[in-house]
Amino acid sequence: MRAVADTHALVWFLEADQRLSVRAREVLEQAQQDPDGGIVVSVASRLDLHYLQRSGRFSPAEVQHWWAVTEDPSWNISSAAITGPVVAHFDSARLAALRDPWDRLITATAIDLGIPLVTKDRAITAVAETGAVEVVW
Repeated sequence: MRAVADTHALVWFLEADQRLSVRAREVLEQAQQDPDGGIVVSVASRLDLHYLQRSGRFSPAEVQHWWAVTEDPSWNISSAAITGPVVAHFDSARLAALRDPWDRLITATAIDLGIPLVTKDRAITAVAETGAVEVVW
């Protein structure tokens, strides 16, 4: 199993934060434990965390720690690049309702890969209701 983790879902998973739903945690754990699967993190999440750090929401040490964990092979987390097909999904009409560029890129990544997106984000969930992407929460 593979699943894309939205930025908040990734942070809450890495921190064992109780704000992560039971179902979201189960899906991320299943993906993490699947040797043929894994948790996928869009490069947009790295940019999102950098932005949140610069705005004072997270410390540089926190962000560095999270990225060190994602680069540790034992966590079974991979990065997804922003490719041409991801940009095509980003520009598609079905994602027009997503105003946040990070949300749009992360959602476009899940669509391109054809795998579920773990997120609590209401705007993304609304897009999922149109059938554009599978959301797990």
